[in-house]
Amino acid sequence: MLNVLSYTFYILLFSLSTFYSFISLQNLKNITHKNSETNLKHSEIDYSKSFINYPLKDRKGETAFLKIDHKYLNIVAILNSNCSHCTEHFEEFWYLLTSNNLKISLQILINENSNELLHYLDLVDPNLSIFQYKNDLIDEFRIPYYPAFIVLNEQGKIKFSTPDLYELYSLFLRRDSLLTNN
Repeated sequence: MLNVLSYTFYILLFSLSTFYSFISLQNLKNITHKNSETNLKHSEIDYSKSFINYPLKDRKGETAFLKIDHKYLNIVAILNSNCSHCTEHFEEFWYLLTSNNLKISLQILINENSNELLHYLDLVDPNLSIFQYKNDLIDEFRIPYYPAFIVLNEQGKIKFSTPDLYELYSLFLRRDSLLTNN
């Protein structure tokens, strides 16, 4: 009788384990599918337009334009004050840059009237190149996510864009051809 109960218990335990494994696998599949949807949005960005001639505002509120540095890789980080995770992602990005001593030309775009975000970035480094953009920039370039980490080529056109800073960092580690200035 005890063996039958033990056997039944093990069958029940195996069945439950198999069931929960199946549920976990389905959840993992859904997560993977959702992540791949995000990656598909790369094609929505308008890669044909140049950021160079797009009018922005500098810290004084005057019209300013992005500059291309021919010596370093040009990266634009687009942040939005309504984005709850933008500062966290930027902190991680900043840590990766500074801890690995990566030399880049970094310009940060924040939405207009985002004084808290501007104050935060000044605390990170008061020498950061920060510009304010109007939402029509997001519409014109069809940027589908915040934050956006964008690699520009020498003409100021988008060469690569991602919301995932570790994807960008992996390009640094691989010394990917996307990172060459051409």
